[in-house]
Amino acid sequence: MLIQEIKTGLSQHAARIEEASRRVREAIDTPLAGSTVRWAASMRREAIKYLAAVCGSLKGWPNQSLVGEEAAASAHRILMAGDASEIRRMLPLVICTERHT
Repeated sequence: MLIQEIKTGLSQHAARIEEASRRVREAIDTPLAGSTVRWAASMRREAIKYLAAVCGSLKGWPNQSLVGEEAAASAHRILMAGDASEIRRMLPLVICTERHT
C-alpha cells in the first residue's frame, strides 16, 4: 500500500510542478506574474519536501525497481525543479541507489 501511495504522490507533485511552470510562462508581463511565481515556488518547495520524505521512507532514492518507471521519472522531474542546494543535498541518494540496482 505504501508504494502505491508513493507512486501516486510523486506523479501528483510532478504534475503540479509542470502546471506551475506553465502558469509562470503564461503570466510573464502580466500583473499576476509576481504572485504566480511565488505560488509556483511554493509548489516546488512542497514537492521537494515530499520527495525528501519519500527518500526517508524508502531509505533511498525512489528508483524504477522500487516504484516503477513513471514514478521514478516523476522523482527525477521533481529533483530537477529544485534549486542547486536541494539538488546537491539529494544527489548522494541518487548516486548511491543507482549503483546498487
